[in-house]
Amino acid sequence: MVGKRSLPQLFALVGALICIAALVIFGSVHLKMSIDRLARVTEDSNTTLAMALSVLVRRDFGGWIATAAAQDPATISADPQTSRLHAAIAGMTRGTRVVKVKI
Repeated sequence: MVGKRSLPQLFALVGALICIAALVIFGSVHLKMSIDRLARVTEDSNTTLAMALSVLVRRDFGGWIATAAAQDPATISADPQTSRLHAAIAGMTRGTRVVKVKI
């Protein structure tokens, strides 16, 4: 049998276990809240970037995009306006983490 513990030692042990459990719980809650906040900020900045790209592309290429919708892919690829659109979007997204832009 393990030696008996005195009452103050028992209180100290239980108190330490409760403190450790509380720290783990609070840490987990804080981590979850931080990740959720980071996800919201990322979504907001992605939405803002998408809106800005949309406004700029529509302003400069809106008419061409509307007419290109009725054309076949080979004609669109051969159109010089396609390379200008590609260059404009590459310039707008330079320095960002944008991987793909769908029009």
